[in-house]
Amino acid sequence: MHKVRQMKLEKPEANQTLEEQLFDVYASNLSRLIPECHDLFLCPLCLRGYGRDALATHEITREHIIPRKLDGHLYTLTCRECNNRGGSELDAHLVRRCRAEDALTGLSHEPIRCRVQIGDGEMGADVIFTASDSPKVQILGIPGISNPELHADAEQALAEGRDLQFHFSADLGFKGRHSWVAVLRIGYLLMFRQFGYDYVLRKSVQRLRRQIEDPGQELIPSGAITILSQAPPMNDSLSLLIVPRELRCFFAVLHLPGALDRHLGVVLPGLDHDSQDIYERWHVLGHQKAGMSSDAVCLPHNPEILTDPECLGLLPWIWYHLGRQPGEDDPGLGLAG
Repeated sequence: MHKVRQMKLEKPEANQTLEEQLFDVYASNLSRLIPECHDLFLCPLCLRGYGRDALATHEITREHIIPRKLDGHLYTLTCRECNNRGGSELDAHLVRRCRAEDALTGLSHEPIRCRVQIGDGEMGADVIFTASDSPKVQILGIPGISNPELHADAEQALAEGRDLQFHFSADLGFKGRHSWVAVLRIGYLLMFRQFGYDYVLRKSVQRLRRQIEDPGQELIPSGAITILSQAPPMNDSLSLLIVPRELRCFFAVLHLPGALDRHLGVVLPGLDHDSQDIYERWHVLGHQKAGMSSDAVCLPHNPEILTDPECLGLLPWIWYHLGRQPGEDDPGLGLAG
């Protein structure tokens, strides 16, 4: 059985940046897995290789695993292109979605920019929802973004106190699919932070990486992300789901704070052949999960896993042995070409 010392990541040396320290960790991890790769970093998202000189040119960048605007404090490394694209195409939509959800529940008191139709009039407005014993909606008309005549008609209708119907329309500023893929990306990067290239180079993970690269395509069915009904013991952590056996997978637990306290679970594929269709099985069995008993083994973060020679092969050991019955072992897929 593998024994892993529980250690905390030391602060970077005085003459070493965090990026340099992470480069050393990941380069060491890669060379232990593929000996011919020396002093090389592969971006976990695009798998392009970078030498140490890429640190000076900032082609390799520090990556917030959870967006900084959502109080993310965990880091890894990615290439500059993947970092920038992930921020603009995915994380930005996730942040806007969280803020819109907060506003719509009335907990944040933040306004939502809307078009409001009132009788025959219409105005641009900030609408504020307030959650309390007596919930209320405030409509703050903005003449500068309204048609003056329609704005005046709306004001007159309100002043006359007529029996009116209100119609709201708003662009909340996010794409649902892109915000959803952003959460998949967080789970994937958490696995890279914990297990390095022994995870992201697996064949069973290729489809997940392609989904992150192309969020507009539905390569992974819905249900890969679940809303947890209660706060877990550990946030931003990983576990191995071992029961029900047919849904065996790695599972990331994320905390996305705001006016709403969001706790999400992210399904992540394992290492064997069956892991390639885990999302289909999770989707098909989704309607049954509410009545299923489940069990998971928490996998505490330990940075020594990436560099300690004694930890080489720990991830396959976890997958093929932890929580399995005797004789239940399966052959692995190996690394992607």
